[in-house]
Amino acid sequence: MQQLEESRVFKTALVVEDIESSNHWMSNRLRDTFPAIQVDQAFNLRQACHFFKHTPAYDIALIDLGLPDGNGLELIEHCARHCPQILTVVVTIFEDDQHLFKAVQQGAQGYLLKDMEAECFVQQLRQIAQGDAVLSPLFIKKIMQYMRHIGQSQTTKSLPIVLPLTRREKEVLACLGRGLQVNETAAQLGISVHTVASYVKEIYRKLNISSRAEAVMVALQYGLI
Repeated sequence: MQQLEESRVFKTALVVEDIESSNHWMSNRLRDTFPAIQVDQAFNLRQACHFFKHTPAYDIALIDLGLPDGNGLELIEHCARHCPQILTVVVTIFEDDQHLFKAVQQGAQGYLLKDMEAECFVQQLRQIAQGDAVLSPLFIKKIMQYMRHIGQSQTTKSLPIVLPLTRREKEVLACLGRGLQVNETAAQLGISVHTVASYVKEIYRKLNISSRAEAVMVALQYGLI
């Protein structure tokens, strides 16, 4: 049986958020999650670029999209191109769907809401450290609404007529599509967390996808949710 990946040890982090109280709150949640972590704080795009220039090897970056001198999407794109080892996580109030979809496409590992309870925020950071792509249920809902709105996309046309998954893999994909995490999927299907993780990797391989957002889209397109 394939084992889950061990949690990464995050030693350095960058928080990019222009609201001072929110920046401090997120920094403290990182310290709650990873007690030995060193956190740098940027309050605009210019400061963030300065930090990336002098410390390009951050382990994780929490990035707000709406900055006073630009868009956090620029930072996510920069990381995807020049320092892909950095786990980028969007932290926002979810005002702009198009930018959020683009952020996930560019490689953002998670999407967290600013109004989360501290305990929930810490738990989701831990899941990200374990290698999970964390998307809030609201984001899953937005993806579904977006897919229904655009109808038959080019991506849909390029998918195979018959979904190349086993019955159990389809069940796991349906759970992912509904926004369930690995442990929740295991409880729903009555199987182990390790088994679910193995199914997820096989689903991603068969469908040639690499993110939770893509999994949701496929599940929606095939009528699994």
